[in-house]
Formats: sequence, structure tokens, C-alpha cells
Amino acid sequence: MSDDYFFMCDCGGELIGLAYLMDFPESPICLSMWSRGQNTRSDWRYRLSAIWQIIRKGHPYEDEILLNKADARKLGEKLIEMAEEK
Repeated sequence: MSDDYFFMCDCGGELIGLAYLMDFPESPICLSMWSRGQNTRSDWRYRLSAIWQIIRKGHPYEDEILLNKADARKLGEKLIEMAEEK
């Protein structure tokens, strides 16, 4: 089971996926990077590209990183710190 959250780039071209993976207790937090190019609609070309990515790599996203809870906490604290900077 996982809870998934997605954050769209302001340009509309990429997404960051955030998931908590119960199957990986040592590093349960997964950040994945999704590329959609400048096409923000899910037309047939994008869907075909995602299918091809799944066939070739086994998943539709570009890359991912698994974080342990301590590193995920540091990342979250840094994001909050950066968001509060003036």
C-alpha cells in the first residue's frame, strides 16, 4: 500500500511524485520525477510514450530516489526553510 502525492512544475512539463512504500521499511519514502515535456494534456502521444517507458524500463517515470526517514525529515526541513526565506 502506498499514499501517492504529485506536485506539478509551474511550467506544466514535469511532476514530482511522493510515495510512502510499505514494502521498503529501511527506505520507505520514494520521490520520483515524471517528464511530460511541454504537453500538459494526456493525448495519445503522451500515453504511447508512457507505455513505451513502461515496456523499456518497467515504470512510467524518468527517475526515482528512495529516502530513509531521517533523510526525508532533513529534506522536508530544508524545503520548509527555503519556502520561508525572503
